[in-house]
Amino acid sequence: MARRRGWILVPLLGGCLWGGCFWAEWFRPLAAASSDWYPVGPVRKPLEEITRAAQYYLTRAGYVIPAFDPGARRLETGWDTHLSSHWREGFRTKVEVEFQDMEDGSTLIQIRSYREFNEESRYPMIAEKASWIGAATDDKQAPLIPEPAIKLQQHLKLKLVGLGNE
Repeated sequence: MARRRGWILVPLLGGCLWGGCFWAEWFRPLAAASSDWYPVGPVRKPLEEITRAAQYYLTRAGYVIPAFDPGARRLETGWDTHLSSHWREGFRTKVEVEFQDMEDGSTLIQIRSYREFNEESRYPMIAEKASWIGAATDDKQAPLIPEPAIKLQQHLKLKLVGLGNE
């Protein structure tokens, strides 16, 4: 019985062995493009001061922040796009920040970032024709996924928590 089941997979694997892997190409856009969550805090400052600091550092880094409602306890930037004339070197990033109330009245800040690269080879400098793929599929792009989140985490730690405190 086990021998018969093995033959069912041959047509699926055949696509990978001869002429490229159909399934890998089909699932490629679904590949991970986000980093882990990076925490800051708990912070014992008013939420308004915390969100203002996050907005300041994100804006300074070049991100556009759509209308933000502090009551939503979540902030997400728009995509910061950097096109390149070289294939797979154009990329875009965005940052997501969540503000969680702690039992002791402080706020825990959680930050993560997203990165995608442009797979378009014919017109890599035209944003409308870009084909964005999750950066985890590319060995050169994958290590750069958490970079914006880590930068914001460090800025907020210095501003809101201080040196030597956690």
